[in-house]
Amino acid sequence: MNSQQQDLIDLKQVFVNVTGKWKVVCATGCALSLIAGLYSTYIVKPVFVSHAQLVATKGAGDAQGAAAVFLGAKTSGNDAELFQRLLKSRKAAKQLLNEVCLDSSGTMKRAISSYYLKDSSSEVNVDEVIDAVVQSVSIEVETTDGASVVSFSYSAESPWLAKTGGDLLIKNALEFYREVKILKYEAVSSRLGKAVDETYREWKTAASRIADYRERNRSITMPDQQLSLEALVIDKSAKEQKYLMARKELEDVNLNVLKISEPMVIIDSLEIPRKKTKPNRRLYVLGGLMLGVALTSCYYCIRLGDQKHDG
Repeated sequence: MNSQQQDLIDLKQVFVNVTGKWKVVCATGCALSLIAGLYSTYIVKPVFVSHAQLVATKGAGDAQGAAAVFLGAKTSGNDAELFQRLLKSRKAAKQLLNEVCLDSSGTMKRAISSYYLKDSSSEVNVDEVIDAVVQSVSIEVETTDGASVVSFSYSAESPWLAKTGGDLLIKNALEFYREVKILKYEAVSSRLGKAVDETYREWKTAASRIADYRERNRSITMPDQQLSLEALVIDKSAKEQKYLMARKELEDVNLNVLKISEPMVIIDSLEIPRKKTKPNRRLYVLGGLMLGVALTSCYYCIRLGDQKHDG
């Protein structure tokens, strides 16, 4: 009981001691909040985020017709997913640094790399900036009513760079997407071209067999002869259909190269952000104030304990 009473008395003494020094406590809290505010304003790099929304399109297809499947030339992959990967690729980030455009004043052209790189000759510095650009990209996908809506965000140290960098990344990703699709179509076209040549030779071979059979058998009257001829005709018809399907699929693939559509349509374009996302100056100031009050209070608590111990 005496111990509990002594503890209660100590808490009262601590409270009285701290509140008696309220001016010092408040002054310390205000000083630290001022330091935190200055730190968040002049030292911490600001972060501005520009947002855009894109919706996936179905596109012209990927040469997945019956002939392509039959001939083993089927290509797979989701166009929207491919585009999202390209947005966060190092290739797109590297291409962004090579872009030259009008600066924020709109009066002179300036390389985007000059906003990021202090020493463009250092490969290490370039690699770090490329990684930073990749990390500045944020992508969230939401599927509603069968449609994929992609929320794209790009962060930078200035409002102009947040919008311009994001726009250039989307442009570069679309260009790389087209390059990838063309390479895929060329690969499919090459395989289908060989298949067309092969099926054409098979068709002609089947036709020559019918001609040879009729040449050897001038009078086809026996049932076994008729069955043999019908089998050759069926085989020729099957080879012809296979050839025609392969040729049609090849024509479709070559036509699709000219009809490559964008995998995404922008429904909300990037805009210049009006205010920075980070740092939050209010949180810094509030944190500094609370830290100052807590440190000063702890100091007087320890001091009071030392005085009692010495006494």
